Amino acid sequence: MAMAGKRNRRIDKTAGRRRLRRIAWGLGVALGATALCMLLRYEASLPPTASMGIRLDPRALFQLELPDAEPAGLDWRAALRRPFLRLDHIHVFGLRSSDAETLTRRLGLSNELALIDVDPERVCEQLEATARIAACTALRIFPRTLAIAVRERTPVAVLEATGEGVASDGQRFELQDGEALELPRIVGDVERALVYVDAATRVGVGLRRIEARPASAAQPHYILWPIGTDLRILPGDDPTHSLLRYLTLMRARAIERAGVELDLRFRGRAFLRKIAPAQWDDEGGEA
Repeated sequence: MAMAGKRNRRIDKTAGRRRLRRIAWGLGVALGATALCMLLRYEASLPPTASMGIRLDPRALFQLELPDAEPAGLDWRAALRRPFLRLDHIHVFGLRSSDAETLTRRLGLSNELALIDVDPERVCEQLEATARIAACTALRIFPRTLAIAVRERTPVAVLEATGEGVASDGQRFELQDGEALELPRIVGDVERALVYVDAATRVGVGLRRIEARPASAAQPHYILWPIGTDLRILPGDDPTHSLLRYLTLMRARAIERAGVELDLRFRGRAFLRKIAPAQWDDEGGEA
């Protein structure tokens, strides 16, 4: 019986300590929750600029530390113009037709410049001002590297009059040697001709020349010269449908004569005419 009494007294003492700890934890949680509520209520009462944070001009920091000095006379970039922080490496990614040296000379960048003085936005503005560059991203990588990523426009045709390349968005630019060899030549309205260039690419018809005449002209608006044939096509209003009809006739060997004109301007019919340079209204036979 004595042993049971001792065990009961020991259990009672342990339970009391646990009860005190629980009370202390409860008070701590209550005080913490009260403080958090007061903090949130105070922050909610602040103006939006204070609760979201305020961005300071680095020159303002000098003004705060040195109130007697003029901020305009302080150059906070001076510490970043040390010799070991000068521009030393320029990496250009995405070039296909141009070379990095030509690009660097065009930008006027040299190793005499501090990397901090190279403005990435200005670099991209200069590059995108050239018609060949469609998009650009530049990044300074300290201590001495400038990385430039570009996306060049791809020529889809050549202007017969000037020899310039034309991209799918109509931008014109100089071509490198050999770029114009397999591209179709455009005569007349460039924007209207590009519609047929795009359709020919999708359908799989190679064109060597496209003539787009104004809608007011008495002669046909479009004339196409496919690659590998002594044939010219007068397409209809739908470029894709006209080129598919041309492919069907070629596969069926319905066009075997050389020096003919294929008229696809009429729905459901195709006409073959012998090419007469001085007479575009000659009657032809139905194919």
